Amino acid sequence: MKKTIKNAKKQSWKPFFKMMGKNVPWAWYVANLVLGLILAELTVRVPELTGRLMNGEIFDNALVWQYVWVNVLLILGRTIQVITGSWVGNYTDRNLQRALWKRLIRIPMRKYDEQNPSTLISRVTSDCTQVTLFLGNFFNSLASLYEMFLVFQMFYGMSREITLALLLAVPYVLLVFIVPGRILFRATERMQGTLSQFTNFVTERMMNVKLVKSSAAERPELQAGIQAAEASYKAEVHMGIVEGVLYPFKNSISGVVEAVILLVGAAMISRSALLLDDLVTLYMYAPLIAAYLFLYLSAFHQAKQAQGATHVVADLMQTKPETMERETSFTQDAADIVFDDVSFRYQDRDILSHVSFTIPSGKVTAIVGPSGAGKTTVLSLLERLYTPYEGTIRFGDTPVETIHLDDWRAAAGYIQQTSPLLSGTIRDNITYGMDRPVSDAEVIQAAKAANAYDFITKLPDGFSSSIGQLGGKLSGGERQRIAIARMIIKDPDYMLLDEATCGLDAENESMIQKALDHLMEGRTAVVVAHNLRTIVSADNIVVLDRGKVQAVGTHETLYKTNELYRRYIDLQFDQDSPANHIS
Repeated sequence: MKKTIKNAKKQSWKPFFKMMGKNVPWAWYVANLVLGLILAELTVRVPELTGRLMNGEIFDNALVWQYVWVNVLLILGRTIQVITGSWVGNYTDRNLQRALWKRLIRIPMRKYDEQNPSTLISRVTSDCTQVTLFLGNFFNSLASLYEMFLVFQMFYGMSREITLALLLAVPYVLLVFIVPGRILFRATERMQGTLSQFTNFVTERMMNVKLVKSSAAERPELQAGIQAAEASYKAEVHMGIVEGVLYPFKNSISGVVEAVILLVGAAMISRSALLLDDLVTLYMYAPLIAAYLFLYLSAFHQAKQAQGATHVVADLMQTKPETMERETSFTQDAADIVFDDVSFRYQDRDILSHVSFTIPSGKVTAIVGPSGAGKTTVLSLLERLYTPYEGTIRFGDTPVETIHLDDWRAAAGYIQQTSPLLSGTIRDNITYGMDRPVSDAEVIQAAKAANAYDFITKLPDGFSSSIGQLGGKLSGGERQRIAIARMIIKDPDYMLLDEATCGLDAENESMIQKALDHLMEGRTAVVVAHNLRTIVSADNIVVLDRGKVQAVGTHETLYKTNELYRRYIDLQFDQDSPANHIS
């Protein structure tokens, strides 16, 4: 919240304009501007022609036809302007949304940690549209600026005194521009922020509705939802009040312009310095001047609203994306992976502190330790979702940060404790991330190896069955088997397993563990597991506690020499002697 308030106070324009950059089709906006300038010439002619007709030239056929054609051309030009303006606006929305999505996909995980991913939904879907509204108003105001120049030129030709008197009203107009603009910025930022929070709240609860119901938490969640909606409602009401309070100031511009023309014009008529017919003509231009000024005011306020609504988007667009292409391609010979004095901090909390150990090539390394020891963080660093604060991770003698990021991740298979799935079919999820066509035979073989084939074929549409949002139509064990099938079909060189058999019954766990054991043969694998057979059979075991390495070795050595490891193993298996489980 403090960061948001700080940004609001700065109200910097640089990120806002930088965000637009190449995402805006400037040529089309300029073309629309040229059309607007042409229409400005025609618009200014209408009051002049109307005044001449009202002054007795109604029977001049040439003048009448000129009046008709000017209005016809105006209608046609405005129609073209509206159609092209709508298309250009939609095109700009699409470009900004695509650019933001591209940036969101590529930004580092640390940036995601600063934002709740659910709140980013409204950033992509609605906040970007504020830029289009601003651009439309901005270019319209440029055309109107030229139009107002023509009007003032005509004013000056008819009455210098009235023109100079109107210029004296400029300070008042500027005051009405600037002060409400800053107020609107803060009101819009507040409204967009509460809307984003409300969207986040609803998204999270709908995705976890089973937890809500199973916890009998309907009543508190109902109240929390009402409070979130109330906060959004109050922000929108505040926005409405701000706009309502500012409305008289906006419309006062018209009154000021008309008053200046009438008062100065009346004084000039009294001393025979201006004809009544000329005053009538000048007064007919008054609504145009007021409309121009109101348009500039609206454009400025729209700019402030867009700036307030998109400051988070602008910040995200400025975030440096992950660099996929590095110095070295990951086509090197197999080598050990070395953690050399690695430290990692998440926000203000130390997770790993000066950790050093080696993951032997072609071997299975088990990471063990109590909850919170930093086991999953090791896997996240190996997946290169994060980078160490201190120290270096090397592949052989090569620092991993110099290896192409996409090559590295493509070579590794990562199964989490609760592996996520995406909406779509079972086949889509098994083949997710593959950069080549996958045959049905490969999919079936992978499903069988993961012990998923039987339950898949029992579904109405088999491999074409929809799994629902985030795999909601499948059980936890079924989702895990789909994730393992994905790993099998990917056939990675390196395997990262974080409780891969979590959520499976004893029979399925045994069968899938055999499949994984077979898959790990001859590969470099790093496993976080509580399964005794996995730990005991590992070639190398790293014991972590409170973010530090306590010991490294084989099961037999560690059980004899390391008290923490021995206690950990005994606690995991109800104080039974591990010797009873080795055979």
